[in-house]
Amino acid sequence: MRVRSGLARSIHLSHATVRFAAIVTVVVGAAAGAITLALGDGPADAVQMGILAGGAAFIAWALTREIAPDHPITAGAAAVLSPALLIAGPVDLLVAGLLILPVRIVAGTTGRDLTLIDIGALAVGAAALSFRESGVAVALLLGLAPAASAWWARGSRRLLIGSSCVIATGVVALTLFLADHDPWVAPVGFERGILLGGLAAGLVAAWVVPPVTSPVDSRKGGRVLTLRIRLARLAALVAGVSTALWAGGTGVMALGPAWVALAVTAVSSIATLGD
Repeated sequence: MRVRSGLARSIHLSHATVRFAAIVTVVVGAAAGAITLALGDGPADAVQMGILAGGAAFIAWALTREIAPDHPITAGAAAVLSPALLIAGPVDLLVAGLLILPVRIVAGTTGRDLTLIDIGALAVGAAALSFRESGVAVALLLGLAPAASAWWARGSRRLLIGSSCVIATGVVALTLFLADHDPWVAPVGFERGILLGGLAAGLVAAWVVPPVTSPVDSRKGGRVLTLRIRLARLAALVAGVSTALWAGGTGVMALGPAWVALAVTAVSSIATLGD
């Protein structure tokens, strides 16, 4: 029995960009682990650092593929550069990874409407992030994404809007009444630089959006809308800034791959203006 989903995307190693992402993920993870061991840390720390570095590379690649679907090389650059931010602080792989979902929904790269299974998955993800200091903003974005997609949906608009109301309300309730909150610490040093640089890059990326030509995944055909890519870039930027405002410096570093994705996308968009 085939499970219908408007959110899932398949990954085929037959595509060069996917093979590159897989290789970078493995190589970066192994290198980070080896360096950690060489610095005198134990095997457990080496494994943890390897997972963080490899995960950051893959997430940056996947997120860039959503907000810059015409430019696989840009996604590859994001994968290579993203692990460098681990020098400044750890990435929250769950928060950064789940950010891909609302960005994908807003971008409309699958070309399919959300199903009940997708909405259930979004609800579970939003609930899980509600208990993480750096995950509240992304949890809200997960909840609001179905309503945002309702504008382009061919049906079930009431279901999408109603689902967003329920999920977003649940996120607020969990965050305010059940989640524990750490003291807010302002971004400093590298964190402040990454936030300011990411904010500037995000604004440029959202403003400069060359016409998109990539097809959607759906067999029904069609192209990804340029407007939706612009909105997806804005969604990623809003998530990053909101997370920084809510969780401080820890929140900035938690979404490291998103900042890298926005930065390389901004550079790529400016570079293609004259084409």
